Amino acid sequence: MNIRMLPAAFVAGAAMLLAGCGDRNDVEDAADDAAAYMSEQYRDLEETVSNQMDAVDRRISELEDRAREADADVRANLERAITDLRTRRDQLAARLETARNAGADAWEDAKAGVESAMDELRQAADDVADRFNR
Repeated sequence: MNIRMLPAAFVAGAAMLLAGCGDRNDVEDAADDAAAYMSEQYRDLEETVSNQMDAVDRRISELEDRAREADADVRANLERAITDLRTRRDQLAARLETARNAGADAWEDAKAGVESAMDELRQAADDVADRFNR
């Protein structure tokens, strides 16, 4: 059993004991079910984040192409914007890693942090595209 799933296993076990179903196999099954659920939730989040990061990577590549053809002022602004997008992308990756390592008790907060970072990255990428789409 994964150590991160111990809080979920404890809760499941306590619930079964209180309900009169204290069989060890029931507790292990509940813990395994909780672990499978967490794993599925993480995979879904990871897929969403991966798709978002791929989209941002494509946008960064387009901005880099545009920067190569731009005059010095626009190029400098684009380079700053690209650096900011890469920083935000790295922050999103770090939040995803935090979510990967989160226990059951911290999962919702970790997931919310990933979703927030993803929204911020998406908004920043849209803002850059709008600003330099002239």
